[in-house]
Amino acid sequence: MKRRMFLLVALTIMTGFGCNQDNNPSSPKVEQQTTTMEELAQLYQQREVEFLASIAKDSKLSHTVNSNCDAEEIHVPEDYSTIRAAVNAACAGSSIFVHVEGSPYNETVTVSQNDLKIIAKGDVTLNGNFIVQSHGVRIEQFNFIIPYSPNIGVWALSTASSLQILNNNFSGTSARVGVVLNVGSKDCLVENNQASGLMAGILVSSDRHAIRHNTCSNSLRSGIQVFGNNCKLTNNITNSNTSDGISINGINNVLEGNICNGNSLEGMDVQSAQNTIGPGNVCNFNQGYGISLTSRNGGNTVTGNRFQCNRNGAIYNLSSSNNIFENITSSPDCD
Repeated sequence: MKRRMFLLVALTIMTGFGCNQDNNPSSPKVEQQTTTMEELAQLYQQREVEFLASIAKDSKLSHTVNSNCDAEEIHVPEDYSTIRAAVNAACAGSSIFVHVEGSPYNETVTVSQNDLKIIAKGDVTLNGNFIVQSHGVRIEQFNFIIPYSPNIGVWALSTASSLQILNNNFSGTSARVGVVLNVGSKDCLVENNQASGLMAGILVSSDRHAIRHNTCSNSLRSGIQVFGNNCKLTNNITNSNTSDGISINGINNVLEGNICNGNSLEGMDVQSAQNTIGPGNVCNFNQGYGISLTSRNGGNTVTGNRFQCNRNGAIYNLSSSNNIFENITSSPDCD
């Protein structure tokens, strides 16, 4: 039921204390109805197709990329009154500094130019979002108040690559998502961001991303949700979410040093095979398990972690081929 609920949530977004290691649990875990990664990929691809089709009809979303010019330093609102105007005028390699004098900025900004740095200077609020479809863009230090549509703070489309999303704060209602890395995007860095009270902090639907040092708390669903492969999640804090702290449905992902405490379901929910969990993850005081391994294909390595004081137990494991060792699961004091 959990995955089915997430699909419904995604459609809404895009449209408008036990101490044991429970490797063979005597009381069966409730089976979840699953939605395949292909179905989710189709959903987000379709929403992207619809967005790109709308560009031709809306001058606020479209512009011609400047190609025959040199990189420069641009200041908003001194040189241009809006972030969108500055981005539309910028040449590849330019740095755009957005100053507090024009804050709050109320706009959706589509970034088609490569290698732009868009950096807020001071306590800058953006009532809006960035939609990125280019390479090498850096978005840093904004306070996002995410609007109704699109319900995403930073949305990386399928053509986006090497995007850096750094030191931002994302807020809004529980129908919003801080960062979405769409199917096809790759090699992005999401680092040192804060997201609280959203539907999910970070949603990854593609491969080869680094997600590190983010805090995603009090989400209606998971703090961080990954449907991609070959991603590395390190030193994130995903506490007090209504679903899981971190949810993984992809292969060859690495999770190290993450803290997933006090979530209403699992600290970590790993629904796929061939992932490396550890060392250094801490998943304590969750209402479900510290970590749940629900793929019968196995092949996950879980080592060097702490799963303590979780209500249903330390580890839920559905496959004998998972390699689980040297984790701390005993809980002498859970008060």
